[in-house]
Amino acid sequence: MKEGPDAAGSNAADSLEASPAIADSGEADSLGAGSKAAMEPVLANVALLAERLGASATGLVDVADIIFRAEFRKLCEANRCRSYDKGWMCPPAVGEIDDLIGKLKTHTKALVFSHVGTLKSAFDYRGMMAVADSFAKLVQNLAREIGQAAPGHEAQVLGAGPCKVCEKCAYVDQEPCRHPDSAVMSLEANGVDVSQLAKLTGLKYNNGPATVTYFGAVFLDV
Repeated sequence: MKEGPDAAGSNAADSLEASPAIADSGEADSLGAGSKAAMEPVLANVALLAERLGASATGLVDVADIIFRAEFRKLCEANRCRSYDKGWMCPPAVGEIDDLIGKLKTHTKALVFSHVGTLKSAFDYRGMMAVADSFAKLVQNLAREIGQAAPGHEAQVLGAGPCKVCEKCAYVDQEPCRHPDSAVMSLEANGVDVSQLAKLTGLKYNNGPATVTYFGAVFLDV
């Protein structure tokens, strides 16, 4: 889901469609070279890949510390983003929320990344959509390439809002997903509390006046 121009944000569960956040000034914090060097090699590889594809910042968290909220499914069912029951990567097609949360909890680490875009103003809707599209491409490419960065590891990439690979999802015609290698669910659809996730990783939830921030994550077994 997506947050509108309201002074704070990211993949807020009560957002409008893809999950950005308009914020207060400053630059996103990223894992520095020293932090990456101290990581497991596979995690450092994933962080570098995310940044190469356009992530503004990355952070690492233990999955055991993440707060999951099954009640987020009610927000999807309210259909504020107008995507409920319209795609393979959104509810109800993705399955029961408890099952999704249970699957994520089988992973040990989450490499969290943010994508910060600049707007002309807090009401620059066209700019918001452009940032949403660039974030969607980042996540799609990350999903395609994650196997090369983390060979031999079970990994799941999550983004923000509805999948944007296809203009019209095959789900509408009850056909199989056309691009399962790059189709991605959102953090919120999996019950992840994104504001808490940002705090855990030290990533900025607000990044300055007339900016919008999206969050995604790669859940890994390490």
